[in-house]
Amino acid sequence: MDIPRGIPVLVKDLRREKRRKITRGYSYLTTDSSYTFDCCGVVTTWEVLIQAEGTIKLQVWRPAGTQYRLVGENSYNFNTADQLTVQTLNVAVGSQVSVQVNDHIGWTTAGMDMVPYQSGAGSVNGNLRQSISPSLGSSYDWSSASSINGRTYPVRATTGPNSPPSFTNLDNTVTFSDQDAQPASVYTLSVTDPNLRDITSLIIKQLTQTSSFSYTNATKTVVPSMWNVGTYDIQFTVEDPCGNVATNTLTVVIENTVPDITNLPDSTDLFESTYEEKKLSPDLVVQDLHTYSCSMAGTSPSNGPFTVKKPSGSNSYAVFLRAGDPISKGLIYSQNSQWTVHVACTDEHGGVGTGDFTVNLREDQPPTIDNLPDGVVEATENLRDHKVESYDVYVYVNDTKNVVGPKVLTIHIDDINHLPVITNLPTSTISVNENTAIDTQVFKVNVSDLNPGDTSTFTATYSPGEGENYFTIDPNTGIVTVNGDIDYEALYQNNPRMLSFGMTVTANDGRENSESKYLQINIADVNEPQTSFAKPVYRIPAGEGWHGRVLANPFFEVIDPDLFDQQAYTASCINNNGRFIMDNRTGIITQATEYDLDEPGQESKNIFCRTTATDKAGHTVTASLWIELEEENDNPPVLNKEDYDFSVQRYAAVRTTIGTPRATDEDVKTEHKESVMSLTGPYADYFGVDDAGNVYLAKSVVGLGVTRFDLTLTATNVKLSNRNTTLSDSAPVTIVIIDPPSTTPPVVVTTPVPTADSGSGNNNVTPTDYNPWDDDEFLAWFIPAMILLAFMLCLLLYILYRCCRNPGLCQNMCNHLRNAKW
Repeated sequence: MDIPRGIPVLVKDLRREKRRKITRGYSYLTTDSSYTFDCCGVVTTWEVLIQAEGTIKLQVWRPAGTQYRLVGENSYNFNTADQLTVQTLNVAVGSQVSVQVNDHIGWTTAGMDMVPYQSGAGSVNGNLRQSISPSLGSSYDWSSASSINGRTYPVRATTGPNSPPSFTNLDNTVTFSDQDAQPASVYTLSVTDPNLRDITSLIIKQLTQTSSFSYTNATKTVVPSMWNVGTYDIQFTVEDPCGNVATNTLTVVIENTVPDITNLPDSTDLFESTYEEKKLSPDLVVQDLHTYSCSMAGTSPSNGPFTVKKPSGSNSYAVFLRAGDPISKGLIYSQNSQWTVHVACTDEHGGVGTGDFTVNLREDQPPTIDNLPDGVVEATENLRDHKVESYDVYVYVNDTKNVVGPKVLTIHIDDINHLPVITNLPTSTISVNENTAIDTQVFKVNVSDLNPGDTSTFTATYSPGEGENYFTIDPNTGIVTVNGDIDYEALYQNNPRMLSFGMTVTANDGRENSESKYLQINIADVNEPQTSFAKPVYRIPAGEGWHGRVLANPFFEVIDPDLFDQQAYTASCINNNGRFIMDNRTGIITQATEYDLDEPGQESKNIFCRTTATDKAGHTVTASLWIELEEENDNPPVLNKEDYDFSVQRYAAVRTTIGTPRATDEDVKTEHKESVMSLTGPYADYFGVDDAGNVYLAKSVVGLGVTRFDLTLTATNVKLSNRNTTLSDSAPVTIVIIDPPSTTPPVVVTTPVPTADSGSGNNNVTPTDYNPWDDDEFLAWFIPAMILLAFMLCLLLYILYRCCRNPGLCQNMCNHLRNAKW
C-alpha cells in the first residue's frame, strides 16, 4: 500500500515554489484517508521531500478512543544542503514499524519544520499540528491541536507483508518425576518475530484445553494444576497483530516411580513339619505415591508353597506359608532345604518394585511322648471383629527340637460381623453441569451387608477440600447432592484444579467401616447466553467503493460469561440487496458491489444494519451498525464534443479566445466536479486554456510558418479518484491559422514548417500545403467581399452610362456637389 499516490506531482509543484512555506518545528498528524493505512503490514519504505536540515521522525499513529497512540517511528538526519530533495528511505527489517488498518502517518521535527506543503486545488483536510515531543508507545490528546486544512504534504509510506511469528523453544519435551514437588511452573515459552517491533504485541494462546495445565500470559509460563503421571501434549499458538499464526507443541512427561519395598528381611527359618498357614514376614512397608498391590512373582525352586497377601484386618501385605500337609506342600528337608520367594508390588500405572525373601527349611527330630497332660485353650485376642466361622486348633508336643502331633480341636465362632460393601463404586467419572440447582441428586451410594438388620451410615472426604462447599452426602441414604452454587468460569479462573473433585466414601454398619471407595465428580461447562455487545451502536465510515473493497474494522466486542466461547457475526442491512458481505469471524465488511450515490444525487447516505453475534450454542445478541457512506470521486469529466475545429487569424492578439469547449461530471460534490483543461501536442505552448475552459492564443504565430495545429485537449479532475487514480477525458483539436481579408486572388502556398525541438516533448511537424479555396472560413468572408465589389463596379458603370447619354445631368450633379456645404 502506498500513501498518498500523488506525491510525484506534489513534489514537482513544491520545488517550483522553492520551499517558501517553512515554519518552526511541530509534531504533525494527518487523518485524511490519503495518509491512512488500509491494510495490516510493516512500513518498508518512506518517501519524503526535505526542505530544511535537521532530524525528522517519520511516525505511525493509531486511534485509541479519543486519543492517538504513537506505535512506531523511524528517525533520520539530514545535515547537508544536497540532502534537501526527495528522500526514498528503505527501512531495515529490524526497524520496520508494524501498521494496522486506520493507522495514520505523522512526523516530528525538533527545530525548523522539514516538510513543506502545497495548498490550493487538490489539497486535503484533516491535518493536525501541535507542539509536543511524543514518546513511543504513549497516547496523546489531539483534540486541542491546530487543525490545518487545505494542505498536502509530500510524505508517503510503502508497506509490505508482516512476517509470521514463531516459538524459539517449541516443539520440546520436558520430563519430571511424580515424586518431584509440584513446581510453580513447568516451562517458560519464548517467541520471536522477524518484525522486531511486533514482539511486544504477540499473543500466545493455549490451544489444548486440559485440567492439568494452564498458561499464564503475564509470565509466559505453563503452570500445573494437577500432578498426575502421564504424557501431556499441549498445543500453543502465537499470533501477531496481522493475524499470522504459528502452532507448536510442548510435551510434558511426568514419569511414574516404581513401588519400593523397604523392610523385606533377607530370610527366616521354617520347620519342615509345619501344617498351618503361617505368616513368615512382617507387614511389608512399600513407599509409593499411587495405589498398589503386591503378589508373589514366583519361587526358586518353582512351585513353592508360599503366597503374598494381606493379613486379616490389615491393608499391608506379607509373605505366608500356605496351610496343608507338609509333604504334599513339598516341605521335605532332604529334598530341598531352602526356598527363595520373589515378591512384586505393582502400582496403578504399571510400575513394578521387587524383592527376594529366603525361607530356610529346618529338619524335624520328633520327640517321644510318655503322657499327654491336660491343657487349656485360651483366646489370645478379642474375637469381636473376627470373620472366620471356625478354627481348627492343632495341638503339638514340642521339645524345642521336634514336634509330635497334631491333635485337632475345632472351635466355632458365633455372631460373626460381616463388613458392609459399597457395590457401585468405583465407577466411571460422573459429570455435573454448572448452575445445577442446590439439593439436586447427582449420585446414590449402594451398600450390601450379609448381616440382616444392619443399617449403614455414610461419611465422605473430599479432594481438594473445597469439594465440601459444592457437594454433600446424606449420612442415612448415601445420596450425593449439590451443596452450593457451581460456576465453571469462576472455578476455572480461581484454580483449574477445582473443576474436578474426588470424593472418598465410607459406610459403617455400627461396628466396622467398609472399604473406602472413590467417586470422581467433574464440573461440566454449560454454554451460557451472551450478555450483550460492548456497545449498542457501531459506526464505520465508507465510500461508494467497488467490488471487493474492505471497509474499516468495526471492532465488535461481545460480553460473554463463557471463557472459551466463539462468536459468529452476521449482518442484515435494510435495502442491502447483497451489497455488503460480513466476515462472520471478524465482523469486517466487504463491498460486493459499488453503492452509487451519483444517480440519486446524494452526497452521503447512512445504511442501517442489524448485527447479530451467535455463540457456539446458538445464543444470539444484536447491536446496531451504521455504515456512513460518502459520495466519492468515481466519474471522469466528459468533454461536450468528440473533436474540435477552431481557427484564428494570423495577426490575432495574444489572449484572443479561439474556442469554448466544455466538460461535465456526473459526481455530486462540487470538489469532485472540479476539473482543469490542458492542450498537448506540437506547438501546444502557442495556445492555452483559461480557468473558464476557453481556448486562447498564448503566443503570436506571426512568422511561425505553421497554418494547422493538431493538438489534444484533456479535461482532468482536480482531485484523484476514490482509487487514487487520475480521471480525465481527451479529444482531438484542430486549430487553423487564417490570413486577414485581401483583394489579391488567393494562391496556393507551400510553406516549409520548422521542426519542433524534440527535447521539449513535442512531436516533429511536417510542411503543410495550404489551399485557400479549401478553407471554409476563408470563403466565408471572401465571397461576400467579391459580391460587394461587383455591385460597386456595376453602380459606377451605370453612372458613367447616364452621364454619357445625358451630359446635362452630369453637369447638374457636379454643380450640386460643388455648391454643397460639407
